[in-house]
Amino acid sequence: MSDEISKIVIGCLKTSFSSTDPPEVTGTKFSSFCPSEETWESYSSRFANFCKARCIRDHQVSLVYLTIQTKEIYTMIKVVASQLSTPKEPDSLSFHEIGEIMKENFDAKNFIIRER
Repeated sequence: MSDEISKIVIGCLKTSFSSTDPPEVTGTKFSSFCPSEETWESYSSRFANFCKARCIRDHQVSLVYLTIQTKEIYTMIKVVASQLSTPKEPDSLSFHEIGEIMKENFDAKNFIIRER
C-alpha cells in the first residue's frame, strides 16, 4: 500500500474512532473554484470526492470549501448569504446552501431565441 493511501486509511480510522479530533487533511491540496476553467457541476463533484477520500465529516465540508476559495468567491458567497430571507454568515451555511448560491451564480443558463 502506498504512503498516500496509508495516510488516508489511517486518517479515516482516526475519524471513525475519535469524534472530537478533526480529520487529517494533509498531502493533496484542492484548488479553488475558477469559473473560467471548470463548470460548477464538475467542480462540486470533484470536491465531494475529495471530501470523501479525506474522510471529512459532513458538518465540516462547508468550512473546508470556504477555506480553499479565493477572496472573490468568498466575498460573493458572503454578500449573497447576507441577502437571504434570514441573513447568515458564510460559516453557518451548509454545503447544500453554498451549492445553491454557486449554482445560481455560475451554472450555465439556457438562452432560447425563437424565430417568429
